[in-house]
Amino acid sequence: MGAQWFARATAGTEAGALAREVDWAATPLGHPDTWPTTLRICVEMCFSTRFPVLVTWGPQYTQIYNDAYRPMLGSTKHLGAMGASARDVWREVWGQLGPMFD
Repeated sequence: MGAQWFARATAGTEAGALAREVDWAATPLGHPDTWPTTLRICVEMCFSTRFPVLVTWGPQYTQIYNDAYRPMLGSTKHLGAMGASARDVWREVWGQLGPMFD
């Protein structure tokens, strides 16, 4: 499958372009070639729908999201949110959100 799956899954969207710029190897998820099949399927579904989708993965809640989800982030969070921990991105409301993720 190789790196082609990630390029194909994220093609054609602005959030996908942003996802391709992330140094995933520097995140808790590691390089996309090492991702488990379940995560790959979630990512493919995320970028193939027009509905807002946020995928959080692992104990750090690493985020991947699509174009439709971007307005929920607002202009101040969007650029730093891809590949970041949901706990960090949503720090000001994590007290309310965190229990929903656990």
